[in-house]
Amino acid sequence: MTWLRSGVMEDREHIYYLKSFVKRHPGNRMAWYLLGKQYEEQGKLSKANYCYLEAGEVYEAFERKMHPLVAVEQELEQLQKWKERGRQRRFRLKSVVLALLLLLLSGLQASPVERDKRPQAAAVHTAAESALQQQAPPAVVFTKRAEKKPLGAALELAAAESGRAGTVLAAQMEEDGAWRLWQGRTKLLLSTQKEKPDGQWEVAMYDPASCNCKPADSAPMVKVLKHWSAEQELRWVLSSAIIAYFHQQGSMPASLSDLIGSYPNNYIAGEKEGMAAMFAPLMQQLAVDQNVKALAAGVQQQPAPGSGSGIVPADKQWRTELQIVVDPAKHRLAVVSGDIMVRSYPVGLGGNKTPEGTFTITEKVKNPNGTDKGPYGSRGMELSDGPYAIHGTDEPDSIGEDESLGCIRMERADLEELYDLVPLGTKVTIQKGLMPPKPAPAPETRFRLKPVQDETNPHHKYSWLG
Repeated sequence: MTWLRSGVMEDREHIYYLKSFVKRHPGNRMAWYLLGKQYEEQGKLSKANYCYLEAGEVYEAFERKMHPLVAVEQELEQLQKWKERGRQRRFRLKSVVLALLLLLLSGLQASPVERDKRPQAAAVHTAAESALQQQAPPAVVFTKRAEKKPLGAALELAAAESGRAGTVLAAQMEEDGAWRLWQGRTKLLLSTQKEKPDGQWEVAMYDPASCNCKPADSAPMVKVLKHWSAEQELRWVLSSAIIAYFHQQGSMPASLSDLIGSYPNNYIAGEKEGMAAMFAPLMQQLAVDQNVKALAAGVQQQPAPGSGSGIVPADKQWRTELQIVVDPAKHRLAVVSGDIMVRSYPVGLGGNKTPEGTFTITEKVKNPNGTDKGPYGSRGMELSDGPYAIHGTDEPDSIGEDESLGCIRMERADLEELYDLVPLGTKVTIQKGLMPPKPAPAPETRFRLKPVQDETNPHHKYSWLG
């Protein structure tokens, strides 16, 4: 395993950042250790050793040996106890401690700390396996490309999440303009794994450009990220349905079955493994962070006292509801959550016949007009304010063209995945210039739900423009 000692940063901005970080988080031993390694590389051994003392057990765990100043630290603790016995001993205490520090610091060799050369790849696999087996899922945090100090930002985000999860994985999504691409290339930066109750951590670095180090094997953590990503897509769908239900019904759903009703109450188009177990905790989290209440009242929540760092906890960030955006100029439809583009599909439009603006999905139906092979295909999602819908087509060559009468046409596989992803009540924005020039990457695996209810409406003949 590549320990935190490998993350040596040469940029002076990183030293300044780490110094600021330990001032704000003096109890973070990982940060003290990282700052000490930077000072050591610059030959500033006195400062390095001070940081190593603050790092405490982290130094011993990462370097596989006891630091020479540990004895001084223990002596200092003993002297501090003597100090509490009376104010008369204060001058003596400071003198003894200073003498001890000066003696040992002057006697330290200037050679770099000896590296432990034992193979540690198995430790990475053990951390990844334990992460997958944890009852609570690992936390995943993301930095943005504009971040000048990605490793420092990742460390701070990981520290913020470390109290809630045994494993924290920090990564960076591929970006295109203002969008982060969920299906794009994701760069792993580092991971932290809590090994013992006493606060000892294992830290692995994966991006040599950020850490100036030999990266650890990222394959095990890629599996962790893939597992977490699949759960996150389900979390998005369920969160979106709960929020949509609240908007339309004025109350929170009492159970999962309230969301998986037959037409016309089919907020979600079926079930998926893990959804039932996720429902109650997710409802509780939404109530705690008051996302739904803030949306209903139209009031922006003010940051809590002491939250000046601006770090949004990962679990709250990933409960933002899904929306649909359509760019007529690019002939593309995307499912987004904030600035994250979750999916992107080619669509057929009607040129000026397709209205721009903001709409809502007011109805979801399978096999419109009783068939999956007609002009509307196998699925239909009606939009508010007119006879427009997102639906399939029996003219596949019209995808990417302006040949519809105003509706949004999609290929069957894309349409059926979209139908499962977005709930009844989803916001739809149609506007030119929303999409980046290049299409976003396609998913390796389609998101699908298992149908459990009747979503057809055989007694109604739909007359969307097509």
